[in-house]
Amino acid sequence: MPASHIHLERICKRYRERQVLNEIDITIRAGELIAFVGRSGSGKSTLLRIIGALERPDSGTLTYRTKNIAALDENARSMFRRKSVGFVFQSFNLINTLSVAENIALPLQLNLFNQADIRRRVSELLEQLNIAQYADQFPDELSGGEQQRVAIARALAHKPQIVIADEPTGNLDLETARTVLSVLGSVCREQGASLLVATHSDEVTGMADRVVRIVDSRLQTL
Repeated sequence: MPASHIHLERICKRYRERQVLNEIDITIRAGELIAFVGRSGSGKSTLLRIIGALERPDSGTLTYRTKNIAALDENARSMFRRKSVGFVFQSFNLINTLSVAENIALPLQLNLFNQADIRRRVSELLEQLNIAQYADQFPDELSGGEQQRVAIARALAHKPQIVIADEPTGNLDLETARTVLSVLGSVCREQGASLLVATHSDEVTGMADRVVRIVDSRLQTL
């Protein structure tokens, strides 16, 4: 069994008068795929944003390996995101003024990889996700499924140990969604990255090692 590397303990988050997350405890292992389910507004996205250090909890600890990420200052949190986390958003969030290859290269450049390694990694991902033919095109010239593959390649480029996907198949047809999920899951497993997905999709839950539901601001393992 892979070692645990993310641990949440007594995580709470409130927006004004509404308790979104209450006393959340969960341990996530390296290479594990977890699907977080629940009705819209249940707190799935908030939980993923906390794990990815995009938001701070009101209380509790978020430990990555031995470091409490929730207690870091903003610069340290930004560095943690840059080095250790990959994000796949439903809206893709690609940069339309950059080509497909340039979008994928961006996290590598931010992490100061040398140019030879960047070219090698981008080429590898273009082939792996079957988008090499679009390398010099721009995101707005691609279909939704093609853009999502580019977004996945970008998220995986720097080989993060945590990959967070918020409704990654929400804009895709069923066949494209299955292909995208299969690629995302297999690459994460190969890299030993934990894949955390907020979803309403049966396709995602069917692939997951664990399915966790958020009900009344608390977790229930299914």
